[in-house]
Amino acid sequence: ALILVLVLTLRSLGWGLVGLCAVGYFNGVIRANYLSPFTTFTFDCGLVGLYAGFLLSPRLMAGLRAGPAVRWMVLLIAWPSLLTLIPVNDPLVQLVALRSSIWFLPIFLVATRLTVVDLTTLSRGLAVLNLVALAGGIYVYQNGVEALYPQNAVTEIIYKSKDVGGYEYYRIPSTFLNAHSYGGSMLLTLPFLLDRLFGRRSGLPDRVLAALGVAAAFGGILLCAARVPVIL
Repeated sequence: ALILVLVLTLRSLGWGLVGLCAVGYFNGVIRANYLSPFTTFTFDCGLVGLYAGFLLSPRLMAGLRAGPAVRWMVLLIAWPSLLTLIPVNDPLVQLVALRSSIWFLPIFLVATRLTVVDLTTLSRGLAVLNLVALAGGIYVYQNGVEALYPQNAVTEIIYKSKDVGGYEYYRIPSTFLNAHSYGGSMLLTLPFLLDRLFGRRSGLPDRVLAALGVAAAFGGILLCAARVPVIL
C-alpha cells in the first residue's frame, strides 16, 4: 500500500488520492480475512505513501509554508499533543488517542494543492471504485456475508448487525469493515461526483461516468441499511 500510493503520488496528487482511496475501499475485506497487525495498519501505510510523495515533490511543496494552512495545521496538532502530556490515562492509551486526533490532519495541506486536473482524476477514480463497491455489495447480499467475511474478532460488528427486516437480514458492508463505513464512504464521494456531473467543464464521457458513480453511491447508501448516511 505504501509503495503503490507513493508511486502514484509522485505521478500526480490526484492519482495518489485515488490509490489511497482504493486501499481504503478494500482494507476491510483484507483485514477480515488476514488477521495481523500489518493488515490493521494497511491504510496507515498508504497514508504514509501519500505524505511521503507529497514531501518529495518540489512542485507541491513550493510556497506551502507561506500559506495560512500550515499555521492552522500546526495549531490543530499542537493542542491535542499538549493534552497528551496531561497524565489522565495510561500513556499508551493517550498515544492511541493522539494518533486518531492528528494522523489525518496533513490531508488538510494536501487538499490545498489540488488542481482541477487532480480533482478530475479523483472524481473518475471514485466513480469506478463506487461501481466496484456496489458489485461487492450485491455479491454479499446475494451470497451472504459469510461469502467474504469469516466470523472472527474483526468481523464481530458485521455479525451483530442482523437487524434489518425484523432481524432477518444483515446490513451489507460490501468490501468495507462494516455497513456504516460503506454507506458513509459512498455519501462522501457525492460532492466530487455531483461536481463532475453538473460542472461546466465536464464532457459527456465524464458526465456518464459520474452519473454511474452517483447511482452506485445511492445504491450503496440504501444497501448498507445504515440510517445515518441516508439522513445526511
